[in-house]
Amino acid sequence: MARARGWLRARNRVREHFELRVGRPPRMLRPINHVDHVQWYKFFYRDARLPRLADKVLVKDHIRECLGEGWTVPTLWTGTALPDSPSWPVPYILKANHGSGWNIIVTDDNPLDVGKARRQTNRWMKRVYGGWWGEWLYSKISPQLLVEPLLLVDGAIPLDLKMWTFHGKVRNIQLQDHPGHPNRGASNYSVDWVRQPFSGKAIPEHPFDLPRPERLEEMVAAAERLGAGFPFMRVDFYVLPDQPLIGELTFYPTSGFSPRLPLEYDDALGALWRMPNGSSPGRGECAVNNVRRARPSHRGGWKSRTTTTPRHQVMPRLIRCGRRNRVRLRHGHQRTWHRASRRRRNSRAGPW
Repeated sequence: MARARGWLRARNRVREHFELRVGRPPRMLRPINHVDHVQWYKFFYRDARLPRLADKVLVKDHIRECLGEGWTVPTLWTGTALPDSPSWPVPYILKANHGSGWNIIVTDDNPLDVGKARRQTNRWMKRVYGGWWGEWLYSKISPQLLVEPLLLVDGAIPLDLKMWTFHGKVRNIQLQDHPGHPNRGASNYSVDWVRQPFSGKAIPEHPFDLPRPERLEEMVAAAERLGAGFPFMRVDFYVLPDQPLIGELTFYPTSGFSPRLPLEYDDALGALWRMPNGSSPGRGECAVNNVRRARPSHRGGWKSRTTTTPRHQVMPRLIRCGRRNRVRLRHGHQRTWHRASRRRRNSRAGPW
């Protein structure tokens, strides 16, 4: 029950924050636009492969298995505690493998303060990232630290090229500046590098068009190969002149709180989502387990339906039951809905 209560608390926090950011509650069970589907992805899609792909250390093995050598950033060191006297070549970046934004950039102008960095990394190792907003997969990652060389192009951190794949097909390419850029911006392009008339809510749009990357076709093919078999995956590249490198794989961009504006484009991206069996969640079917809800029996009384959920999609089970349609939780691989039919008793009692 503790796990179920944590799931409910995270869902309630997401509902409140989503309404503040978007202006309406999220449609988790019947998602329509892209941000709705990301919330459904977080709370109702439990694939055992996701934690390994979100792990910044283990994902490099997966990328090498799929694409071969030369697509990952070299790793200088991994461990769970910072050494007393680090001797890695400057510049480099120190990261945590189980979070987002947890990194320390070390350059000649910004040397490493070992004592301060050790206190900060110790806090990283004790924290579970993403639980506040229901991003369950980060809690399944064994915390580690890793050090990578800091990639620079003409003395600056290169642009991030983020490919949005839906079921193994790249449908949007987002090109944005790194988080520390003074005038950070982003712009969206099609696979043919045509500027798209929408932008995200979290990052302002670039006022100018950016040149097409030289090896765009190779990056698209690599992203589609990595994203095959998943409803959604964002593949993040570093745009380098000689060889593009993959930084990470992301499944919940901005935790589903930043819709594409104007909103009709977010609806268009939401139409690209499909369930694992190919159907679309929310279009006349229940998005939780892809079956129609139980209907009241014409004979009165109870009518229930039990369906088997794939074992990799493990989540607290919502069970609708009782005369007042109360909701309770349980665990397991079976889900049952009970819905009382509308029966009229005698005229004195009236309807339920």
